[in-house]
Amino acid sequence: MSEPKRYQPVVQCVEPSYQAQMIEPKVMEFSEGEYVLHSDYARLKAEVERLTSDIQMEKENEDRLVREWQKANNEVYGLQRQVAALIDDQTRLKAECQARQAENSVLAVECDSLKAEVERLQKAIMDSVEMRQRLREIENGGQS
Repeated sequence: MSEPKRYQPVVQCVEPSYQAQMIEPKVMEFSEGEYVLHSDYARLKAEVERLTSDIQMEKENEDRLVREWQKANNEVYGLQRQVAALIDDQTRLKAECQARQAENSVLAVECDSLKAEVERLQKAIMDSVEMRQRLREIENGGQS
């Protein structure tokens, strides 16, 4: 921000009264003076308004960026929750798969056992059929 020239009133009159100062005030440049020229004041006022407008635009831009960041952060949080749910599902499905594999192993053993039993029973039936035929042959008196 630019620095304005400051002025201090100078009274050149014989009478040191307040009214005399107000009749013909004169000013001289003074760095710590209490007064500023109207043109400097108008320029400073315009500069303040411009800077205020710039600050307002920056504030709005910052607010927009904060909202975008919050939205992105919420999306990241949502994605993190989805990933966590997928990991939980994967863990659950892996455990289920291992349980099914164990069941399959048990069923394979049972299946092999049942196959062996079927073969034994088929052989027993065949032996039984042969025995009946021999029995009939013996009953019929050996007539084949």
